Amino acid sequence: DASGNANTNNANIIYSNPWSTGSYTDTLTLPATGTYTIFLNPNGADTGSMTFHLVSVPADATGTISVGGSDTTLTTTVGQNGSLTFSGTAGQRIYLSAPNSTYPRSEGLNFYKPDASGNANTNSANIIYSSSWSTGSYTDTLTLPATGTYTIYLNPIGADTGSMTFHLISVPADATGTISIDGADATLTTTAIGQNGSLTFSGTSGQRIYLSVPNSTYPRSEGVNLYKPDASGNANTNSGNIIYSNPWSTGSYTNTLTLPATFPLTHYGHFRSRCDFWVHLRLRLGFL
Repeated sequence: DASGNANTNNANIIYSNPWSTGSYTDTLTLPATGTYTIFLNPNGADTGSMTFHLVSVPADATGTISVGGSDTTLTTTVGQNGSLTFSGTAGQRIYLSAPNSTYPRSEGLNFYKPDASGNANTNSANIIYSSSWSTGSYTDTLTLPATGTYTIYLNPIGADTGSMTFHLISVPADATGTISIDGADATLTTTAIGQNGSLTFSGTSGQRIYLSVPNSTYPRSEGVNLYKPDASGNANTNSGNIIYSNPWSTGSYTNTLTLPATFPLTHYGHFRSRCDFWVHLRLRLGFL
C-alpha cells in the first residue's frame, strides 16, 4: 500500500491470471518499494500445491544494427527481452532475416517504426511487423514508412534463453518489364535478396490466354500472381485484383485464362532468391 506494507485490496492488483504448471508472468516492473504479495486462490473445492520460482530480470539487451552492415546478435536470459535500433529513411526498402537462433522454439519479434518526432518508440501503435521467429525467419521486403530510428524487438517466451542473429540489408527496386501475347518470351532476373519482379501486358476483356515458364533457375518453386487492371484500366497489384496465384518453377503453366477486363495486366513474381536467378516466361493466346 502507500506505506509499503503488504495489502491484498483489489485496487493493489498488478497482475491477475489463472495459473497451472508452466505458467509465468513475463517480466514485471515493480511500481513501488515495499512488501509484495503473491496470492493463490484455488477454484471451488480444488486442493493441491503450487511451486513458485521468483527471479530478478536484468535490463533488456540492447544494441544497434545498420542496413547493409555486419550481422548483429542479441542474447537474453530468463525474462529478458532484447532490441536493436537502426536509422531508416521513408521509402527505403529493407529485408530482415535471422540466419541463426539458439532459442528452443520460435520467439516473438516485433518491428517498430519511429514516433512522429523520428525517435525510437516501442508503443504498440508503432508496430509495422510482428511474427514468431526462429532460424531462417525473414520479413520479406518492407518499405519503411518514415525517416527516423527503427526498433527490432525480440520477446522470448517464458523462461526461454538463447541468442538470435540478425541480418539487415537494403533491397533494390523490383525488376520490371513487358511481355506481349504471342510475342517473344520475356525473362525476369532478380539479383538481390527480397527483390521481386513484374511484367505487364495489354489484354482485352474476354480474351483467352495461356502463360507458362519454359525455364527457371530459382532453387525452388516461387510465388507468381497475375493481376487484372483496376477500374480505370491501369496496372494495379492490389491483392483484390489477383486472378491467379500459385508457386511456379520450370514447366509451370496457368491452363487457359479468360481475361475479365481490358487494358494492362500485371504478371508479378514473388521470388525468395539469395543471389542472381531468372525466370523465362511465355505468353500465348488460349485455344480450345
